Amino acid sequence: MRVILAEDSILLREGLVRLLAEEGHEVLAAVGDGEALVEAVAAT
Repeated sequence: MRVILAEDSILLREGLVRLLAEEGHEVLAAVGDGEALVEAVAAT
C-alpha cells in the first residue's frame, strides 16, 4: 500500500513512518501540515 502521512508532531510522524515501512507499506511522503499534504498528494 502506498501512504502519504500528515502529522504535526515530528516524533510521532517519524515513528509512524518506520512502523508502516516495517510492515511493507511504501511511505510516499510524511509532512507536518495540511498545506504540505495537499502538495504531496497533487505531486503523486
